[in-house]
Amino acid sequence: MGVISGLLVMLLFLGIVGGVITMLVLGQVYLSKKESPWLGLILPIISFSLSMLIILAIVLFAVAPSEVGPTQIHSGRIYLFDEDFQNFPPERHERFEEEGILAPQTEVSHLVDYGTIGAQPARVSLVIGVVFVVFNIPTGILLIIYFSCRGKRRKQRALDIMSVQDLG
Repeated sequence: MGVISGLLVMLLFLGIVGGVITMLVLGQVYLSKKESPWLGLILPIISFSLSMLIILAIVLFAVAPSEVGPTQIHSGRIYLFDEDFQNFPPERHERFEEEGILAPQTEVSHLVDYGTIGAQPARVSLVIGVVFVVFNIPTGILLIIYFSCRGKRRKQRALDIMSVQDLG
């Protein structure tokens, strides 16, 4: 029973995603065939803007302030003081005190190590590059549709002009 309901939910999700993608493609074709060339650029501009917002969020996170609420960033690593954390390894307690992350009186059993943030410039640049390429795939597809529709429109307009000149 659980497998069948899971499959139905997955099929429903894929149907919704497929429907949204179909509507976007049909909308792009419709807007690209309009007289004004700017209408066909609306969806690609929105898609590009959303990808730029995601990149902005990545850049802002990479240069986040060193302390945010219960989180402390030290030497490129994120540490979160968590009240519910009980089994923190004792060998880490000494290392945290040696590195100056914690004062000896701090309750170290409530410290969670969340690993390295990607604040190194090479890593951030790589992530930004990959995100830029991946999130602009829809922009590229929308632009291909736009130029394809506009090219057909341009050819038809040229044929119409030639037929009018032939009649004249």
